[in-house]
Amino acid sequence: MKNRDDLNNIIHDWMQSFENDQEILDILAEARVPSGPVLAPYDAIGHPYFESRGAVREVTDPLLGNVHIPGDPLRFSDFPEPLDLVAPTLGQHNQSILESLDLSQNEIDQLNNDKVIISGDT
Repeated sequence: MKNRDDLNNIIHDWMQSFENDQEILDILAEARVPSGPVLAPYDAIGHPYFESRGAVREVTDPLLGNVHIPGDPLRFSDFPEPLDLVAPTLGQHNQSILESLDLSQNEIDQLNNDKVIISGDT
């Protein structure tokens, strides 16, 4: 740790000798040095590097259309592709949950009519 400032200066000067970040990333990749661009969160969305790593995924939401979400941070060669995770809509599962709690259809209808719950796609 005592040479950290010197090392940071050497790395900084080396990086400044290139015209763009991609040149640096290409050299590091060729040398098999784990590396990636440092981006703000909004810059990472749609960036080819992060899309290729699955760090940002696009899913189709029934209400919002295509949206970007964080990808699974863990990737294994024998692990299946991640599921298309879409959040349920408000009240989407109320009917099945209340039925599993043995509420009658009349009781569920009454909860809907009294605006205690919301059912369906909202």
